[in-house]
Amino acid sequence: MLNPPKTRGLAFGLGMFIVALALSGWALLNLRAFTPTFGAFVWLCVALVSVPAALWVGYRCWGLLTARYTLTPQALTVVWGGRREIIPLEDIEYVHLANEYAGELKPRGLNWPGSFVSRVAHPELGAVEFLATSAAKADLVMVAYSGGWLALSPANPAEFLQAFEAYRAPQTEETPTDEASPAPVAAASVLPDVWQWPLWQDRLALALIAVSGLAWLGQAGYVSFLLPQLPAEIVLRFRPDGTPLHVGAPVGLLILPAISAVTWALNTLLGMVFHRQPAGRTIAYILLCNTLFISGLTWVATVSLLTAG
Repeated sequence: MLNPPKTRGLAFGLGMFIVALALSGWALLNLRAFTPTFGAFVWLCVALVSVPAALWVGYRCWGLLTARYTLTPQALTVVWGGRREIIPLEDIEYVHLANEYAGELKPRGLNWPGSFVSRVAHPELGAVEFLATSAAKADLVMVAYSGGWLALSPANPAEFLQAFEAYRAPQTEETPTDEASPAPVAAASVLPDVWQWPLWQDRLALALIAVSGLAWLGQAGYVSFLLPQLPAEIVLRFRPDGTPLHVGAPVGLLILPAISAVTWALNTLLGMVFHRQPAGRTIAYILLCNTLFISGLTWVATVSLLTAG
């Protein structure tokens, strides 16, 4: 049994997915007849948390459902959702049970029982990537290759190790020569996987995204809280000399946090794409800083309109 056991991880994952999906549906149901109140803002916050959570948990469940380890005389193939790693056996330095390592070995990040997917910068081993359904050392097999370490959790670690040793054993001269030679194995390859992007290791970029997001969210909450307290009409635009240019309903103030939200979404997506390549990092930082700048401008405009007169 080489493939990882999936029952526990899928049970936990599907349970969380159902809860997040139900919460998302309830929040969106309460927002269907949107009215600019603070209560609607609270439901918006619930939707902003639960919808991405449902998508993320669903993605992780899909990864676990497709997870498999395959050993052949040519390569070890690890598939986990969008991740597909093909490692030629000659590129593998050695394989051993995790119990043989005396130090600490724990995955980090957002995981749940039965699903441990994370990349760890281990102080002794270096880069260790968990693609496993257990964090217990007794259940893990460690694979060392040119890309670092893989921590895998086959259903039977001893059987996995035996299969690897059998394939790595020297071929005898009695092996028939008229058999078709196995096809050469391609170098390790990774399919596009957003969770493998370097953005998640860049604290500055993540901080810019988080601060800008909180800025427009706080602005939306501030405006929603004050709207019921405002008069039926307020000044929404001023002339350069400070005299009123346009008077309207206070709900018109929501255009400012809406501008911040759209700017945050577009610049964050573009920034994530540019950030993937070292040559595009500068453009990514410019986009993320621009988002923060726009949020600041809309905050100043909001406060100015609410305090005018």
